[in-house]
Amino acid sequence: MVRKAKSDSLSKKAYKFRIYPSEEQKIFFAKTFGCTRFIYNQMLADKISYYKKRKECSIILLRNIKKNIFGLKK
Repeated sequence: MVRKAKSDSLSKKAYKFRIYPSEEQKIFFAKTFGCTRFIYNQMLADKISYYKKRKECSIILLRNIKKNIFGLKK
């Protein structure tokens, strides 16, 4: 006899929220997401170039990128 787990019978819920940031918060979010996007793209480019050179995967650390980029310390 096979029993179903209790979690199988639970329904899933989702909530949507809308935020109304102030001008200061909009600027903060834009800077934060811009830096995040830049770091992601930089790490992806480094990983791709490493793979093209050596044909193996690598682990690229964020601290190595931070040493070379001065504007992200703020």
